Amino acid sequence: MDDELVSEPALEVGGRSIDGKKPKQKKKFTKTLIYFAVVFLLTGYSIFSALNGNIESIGECFKIINWYFFILACGVVFLSFMARSLIYFCFARLYTRKYTYSQALALDQVGIFYSAVTPLNTGGQFVQCYTMKRQGIQMSSAVSIFVMYSVMYQIVLILYGVVSFIVVASNYGSSFLNMSMDILGLHIPMWALVIFGFVCNIGYILIIFLLTYWKGFQNFIAGPCVNLLHKMHLIKNPEKSRNSIHMSMENYRLEFRRLFTNIPFTILIGVLLIIFFTVSFSIPFFTGVALGNTSAIGTGVTGFFNSVFFTNLHQLISGVIPIPGGAGVSELIFNAFFYAEEGSTTNYYDSAAMCSSAMLVWRSITFTIPLLISGIFSTIYKGAPKKETTQEQRYGYRIALHEIESETLSIRREELLEMEHHTKEISREELYDKLSFNNEKTKKSHGHHLYTDDDSPYTINREDDD
Repeated sequence: MDDELVSEPALEVGGRSIDGKKPKQKKKFTKTLIYFAVVFLLTGYSIFSALNGNIESIGECFKIINWYFFILACGVVFLSFMARSLIYFCFARLYTRKYTYSQALALDQVGIFYSAVTPLNTGGQFVQCYTMKRQGIQMSSAVSIFVMYSVMYQIVLILYGVVSFIVVASNYGSSFLNMSMDILGLHIPMWALVIFGFVCNIGYILIIFLLTYWKGFQNFIAGPCVNLLHKMHLIKNPEKSRNSIHMSMENYRLEFRRLFTNIPFTILIGVLLIIFFTVSFSIPFFTGVALGNTSAIGTGVTGFFNSVFFTNLHQLISGVIPIPGGAGVSELIFNAFFYAEEGSTTNYYDSAAMCSSAMLVWRSITFTIPLLISGIFSTIYKGAPKKETTQEQRYGYRIALHEIESETLSIRREELLEMEHHTKEISREELYDKLSFNNEKTKKSHGHHLYTDDDSPYTINREDDD
């Protein structure tokens, strides 16, 4: 953990701190430069590996590209953005009926850019919280939305991955076990990387549940573990780290209760996530069709679902690599999954050249082009934060998010108690009406109290917090 994320900021006067030292801007710049240099080197290495010896064949693949299916592939990418935006929209409509689907689409674009330029997507959700605030959602509600979204995303991804692993292993057996990824002469088995991805993703959810519901485990992590990291000079302020752990776990506890007391909505989000994953994981299928792929396992309905399963396993691995967008490694994993070796029964594409061509198209339309478009959009969109506050500059994204959680925790407790009190009395028809696009005002009576559209149990509107 960076000292800058946990240490108190020095007071600055005239560009210098009160102890006469200049701010550590040079150190930050050096870290940023090294960080992006690693990203570019990894990306360059992966592209060089894909093109090496296949440049002429790849050129031939692009000469015969079917532009109709290429445009269709781009349309599928946009459809995946629409599916994810619909999830954001549904979450937002729990708190206000004034939120529109176009705002959710804008929120998704802001998230794409900031997630792509920060390790492990650490900056994306933070900026999305501030974007939602500018769109009219309270900061406390925005934090709740992304905590619940993260939990549901991880759970559905793992369950989807279990299905993918079983199907691929049962259909291709030894061929799947023989898949490997070559990095600097090392042959790394893909099944081992898949297991590693499962362990990391399941471990994340398991640790969150243990920290949330097992007080003894939470005290162990916040006590002896933090003290050990402090002695190893990995944490400079142990007390602040302990407070951060306790605060985060209290937030997760509240959001788990919110999800578990609203089962119909939880099921709805789960179904939408399955749709989102299926659409986004099918993109390699459409890029293959555009390039004229005729492989036995890469065409038709079988090819569609093989694309979904292979890309799901790809996501399980690349999602735990702390590099923006899995730059460099993502391309190598793609080639390893979709083209094992000459004569293998698991070769999704006709040739290594076609696989490399499909990878370049897939990477361009799912990462590079969306990154450029979302970057421009984030710059001109009025709802996106235009600059960081002083606090954000000094503490970094992660500490700022913890402070947001701390400031809004009491409000969120009150909102949860209010929602739990009325959950059992709200029918599925009312929930459907709440998530509908109809913006007309409705009134519902409950006992001696009269609720309007903006103060119903599922619409929690309070004075905006700072």
